[in-house]
Parts: sequence; structure tokens; C-alpha cells
Amino acid sequence: KKDTKKQEPEEKEAKDKVDLLLGQVSVLKWQIAMEQEKADKARAGQNECRQKLVDLNQAFEEESKKTFNTNYEMKQQYNMMVRDRDEKIHELEEEFQSTSTELSDKEKYIKEIMRSKDQEIEDRDNEIKEMRKKIDDMSQEFANMLKGILDKMQERIELANTQWEAEESDLSQIK
Repeated sequence: KKDTKKQEPEEKEAKDKVDLLLGQVSVLKWQIAMEQEKADKARAGQNECRQKLVDLNQAFEEESKKTFNTNYEMKQQYNMMVRDRDEKIHELEEEFQSTSTELSDKEKYIKEIMRSKDQEIEDRDNEIKEMRKKIDDMSQEFANMLKGILDKMQERIELANTQWEAEESDLSQIK
């Protein structure tokens, strides 16, 4: 019986050890479960982060494409505006050149007309001077002619007076 009594405390001790080990196993299982739960939550968070990263990359790609398209369209519009501006400048320069040439031609034409008119006025003034000189010459000739006629008439009148007086004196003497 001594052996059974000795065995009993050994059994009890072994049972206590088993209980203790079972308790430790239980705690370890609980800790494993907790760590497993933490790991699952971490994986879920990691997966959520990966999904967010994928979503952000997609959003970034879409935004990059939108930005690229917007920049491309703006560059096209800018280039078109620059081309339109350059064409307008070229048109205005051509119009300015044409207008300048036309103005220069008209100024030359006006100067030529002014020279022509000045020459015509000078020619007319010279013609008027010549005609006035002719009129003066003709007036002088006419005055000389009239004076000549008047002198001749006076001579004839004097001659006629002299003859008449002579005839009258002859007649008076005859009477």
C-alpha cells in the first residue's frame, strides 16, 4: 500500500502537471488564436492597403491621362492661336505694305499732277503775258494808226481850210 500511497501523490503531481500543462496549452491556444486574429486583421488591413494602393494608382493613371489630354488639347489650342495670330500679323503686314505702296503711288501721282498743274499755270501765265503784250502792241499800233489817220485828217482839214480860205479870198476879191 505504500506504493499506492506513494503513487497517489505522484499521480496527483503528474495530474497537476498535466492540468498545468493543459492550462498552458489552453493559454497558448488562446494566444495563438489572438495572434491569428491579429494576423488576419493585419492581412485584411494589408489587403485593404493594397486595394487602396491599386485604386490610388488607377486614379493616378486616370488623372495622368486626363492631365496629358488636357495639356495636349491646351497645347493644340495654343498652337492654333499662335498660328492664327501669326497669320493675322502676316495679313496686316501685307495690308500695311500694300497700303503704304498705294499711298506712295498716290503721293507720287499727286506730286506729278501738282507739277503738271504748276507748269500749266506757268504756261498760261506766260501766254497771258504774251497776249497782254500783243494787246499792248496792238493798242500802240492802233493808237499810232489812229494818230496817223488823225494827223492826215488834220492835214487835209488844214489843206481844205487853206484852200477854202484861198477860195474865199479869191471870191472875195472877185466880188
